[in-house]
Amino acid sequence: AYLNGLLYINIHSTNFPGGEIRAQLGNLVLPVKLAYFNGYRQKNTAVLLWEAATELNAKQYEIEQQNLETGAWMQKAIVPAKESSPASYKAEDLPVFYNQSFANYRLRMVDKDGKAAYSQVVKISFANEESGLVLMRNPVSNSLNFVVNGLNTNEKAEAAIIDMNGRKLNRSVISGSGNQQINT
Repeated sequence: AYLNGLLYINIHSTNFPGGEIRAQLGNLVLPVKLAYFNGYRQKNTAVLLWEAATELNAKQYEIEQQNLETGAWMQKAIVPAKESSPASYKAEDLPVFYNQSFANYRLRMVDKDGKAAYSQVVKISFANEESGLVLMRNPVSNSLNFVVNGLNTNEKAEAAIIDMNGRKLNRSVISGSGNQQINT
């Protein structure tokens, strides 16, 4: 009843026998609950990764990029929902640039009834310097040592270890370039 918007609650008390608090519950459930939504640059392409922790009557994900001149959002692609939980997704997009060195993306998550919710915004840098990641030793034993190229000294980034199923096993915030280390 709750999921279909048919649940009505009326709480009675001694002072208010007819009902003290009343509410119609339902249609408040978002079609998707995201575990994460991330993105990164791969040459001239934006790579977007997300995982739906739950998909309830989800129809599709609409990838949107922000027009940085007007602030409006434009639809770039549609990804059908897998209708299973959890579900991992990956999409690539060739961004439109607006005299900026970055692109903003978000997901519009649409359910089968046409209702929608939005993800947080992911900002992907396309600065002239080629970004890159170099692993210092593979396979890894006790610590993962790596170097990130293209990250300014005052910038911060998230380094994550993600398993083959897309689950985030470890998350660290790194800053600046140079040698980095994650205890595994």
